[in-house]
Amino acid sequence: MDSGFADPDLRRLAGEVWDLIEEPVRDRASPFRTPVLASLGRDGWPRSRTVIVRDAERAARRVTAFTDARSAKAAELAADPRAALTWYAAERQIQLRGWARARLHAGDARTRACWEALPPVLRAVYGGAPGPGAPIGAAGSGRPAFDGPPSAEAVEPG
Repeated sequence: MDSGFADPDLRRLAGEVWDLIEEPVRDRASPFRTPVLASLGRDGWPRSRTVIVRDAERAARRVTAFTDARSAKAAELAADPRAALTWYAAERQIQLRGWARARLHAGDARTRACWEALPPVLRAVYGGAPGPGAPIGAAGSGRPAFDGPPSAEAVEPG
């Protein structure tokens, strides 16, 4: 892959950065698995939240994270795709920062492939009630009790 850098030291550094970004795809325990994604809220103020890296593709310069289509994050990125990502590994004392244009996928082949790769217990998270950001009556995770895999109808992507 052409890193875009003519200087061999910068090319090497770009390769090392991508090694770190791709690390959580191979190692779920990697501290680079959960970067902070920042977007702009509809009111113009920044919003940040932790996301989970599901895939990283050096050649395409793409990092994939999932979100519930009902979330404020999805609406914010649909309105303004500018985003920033910050990864931090405290024990290594390494911080990575990047900027991107987010691309939301819904109802396409990429969405279907990602959806089908998720175990049923994780699919339930993306279709459960209450939806993301909805007020809940008491402290807790906000997730419904898990009594086993949901039915296929309950986890179909919308």
